[in-house]
Amino acid sequence: MAGVELGARWTDEKYATKSDLVANLHTSLIDQLWERVESYRKVNQKILSLRTLTQHSYKITLTPIINHRINEFEKKLDAIRREYEALGDVTKVKARVSGFSKLEMLRAIAEIEDVRAGELSLKAMLNGTYRESDLTHQPVLGYRDALSYLERNFTQPITEDLLAELYGLLLSQRELTSFYRLENNHSVYNTIQVNRDYFYAPAESLPMQMDALFSFLANDPCDFFIKAMTAYYEIVYLKPFDRHNEAIAAMLAKFVLAQSGLGESAVLIPVETLARPSRKRFKELFLETQRQADITYIVLFAIEVLNPLLDQIKAEIRGAEADVMRQEMARPDVQEQAEKPNPAPVPAEPQEVAAPPSQSALREVPVAAPTPIAPAQEPKEEVRPAPAVEKAAIVQLPVGERALRIPEPKMSDKEVKEYARYIVETNPNVRKPQALFFASHCTLGRFYTIQDYKKATRCAYETARTSMDNLAAQGFYKKMQLKNKFVYTPIAQGDIQ
Repeated sequence: MAGVELGARWTDEKYATKSDLVANLHTSLIDQLWERVESYRKVNQKILSLRTLTQHSYKITLTPIINHRINEFEKKLDAIRREYEALGDVTKVKARVSGFSKLEMLRAIAEIEDVRAGELSLKAMLNGTYRESDLTHQPVLGYRDALSYLERNFTQPITEDLLAELYGLLLSQRELTSFYRLENNHSVYNTIQVNRDYFYAPAESLPMQMDALFSFLANDPCDFFIKAMTAYYEIVYLKPFDRHNEAIAAMLAKFVLAQSGLGESAVLIPVETLARPSRKRFKELFLETQRQADITYIVLFAIEVLNPLLDQIKAEIRGAEADVMRQEMARPDVQEQAEKPNPAPVPAEPQEVAAPPSQSALREVPVAAPTPIAPAQEPKEEVRPAPAVEKAAIVQLPVGERALRIPEPKMSDKEVKEYARYIVETNPNVRKPQALFFASHCTLGRFYTIQDYKKATRCAYETARTSMDNLAAQGFYKKMQLKNKFVYTPIAQGDIQ
């Protein structure tokens, strides 16, 4: 009975390693205690259809408490899927939520790949305004592209072709010149096997090991989160590629999650954060998993790390929805519609309405408000202070509807300032007022004038003219002549590879 209680304590309460027992009990004489822990775990273990490099089968410990913990976490993943899918076509909310998650992923990948990329650079990579030419940023840019690929192709079968596609995106190569690692970077004795700890698989064993992994993913009946974490661990363990193994491992885990029912929402799960160099616990559990072939260490560690991050994602979904609702309610037409009921249409005699002016007669922006034209008066008809056209002659529209939908700004004031700062930091030829103007006047298809700049920045006309010309010269606007004046239309700021 004491053995069972001891085993439950160091299994269910905390899935401890042998080193954890030494540290917590302050003694190295724990062999008998550890045997009791292992006996308790063995009764509740399930064997997986995948083997280690030393040909030991992986196993997962599923006591009732651990099994409940895994099931509850999978329910949380499914709840995020439902909330994310419920957003439907609300692209503004979806973009905010996915951007929130992807930013955390890019931070983790930058740390793993030892890439020095500031917060503004990472945000610029996500919103499509990246203008730097730093080649060291390529792994992070490639991972961003891999995330986009996942969103579009999450049903693609998990085979070598998928890994080749992801590896090519990370390397920014359309056609790979090599695939699996062909060499061991150091001698077998010093690097591959020291005290029976493998730092990577021998190159000659990779094809066989990867085939076994694909077979496991296709056929093993274990729970989907266990399968995803086993795939993640196996890629980090084998290191089948010369570079970017942790990034490939995270992407593979996301594809497993996506095809296990999470679909597009799998892109939100920040698996990348598990292997951040700052997480020393991951390194300890990685080695323990290798020595015992017990994948439980990685699964429970992942739940511990990801749980609070999933709570943040759920809060972001609800916060984004609430912000959109507040913005909608703040619109004057919506308030008017909420306060005043729609009046019933009053039947009346139809009246002739003047035809609208032709398109060619419209003046270029800025356009003065049109002056209403008074209707022709009958000689004997009483003059009334009525509008230009009788209400009865107007087609009744729901109160609050607009004839023209004005595009809403895509960035908040804080984001505009951050983007402007990014422009200044990455382009020394652009001054801060110019960057601020472009950040807040960058709607594609719109035309801006020198007067717009003058009014926005409260500067002299000559300063406004030279500023707009400079923005055009730096590739932010296209300068066009319209009759006797110049207009400037924004140019899409794509990524510079």
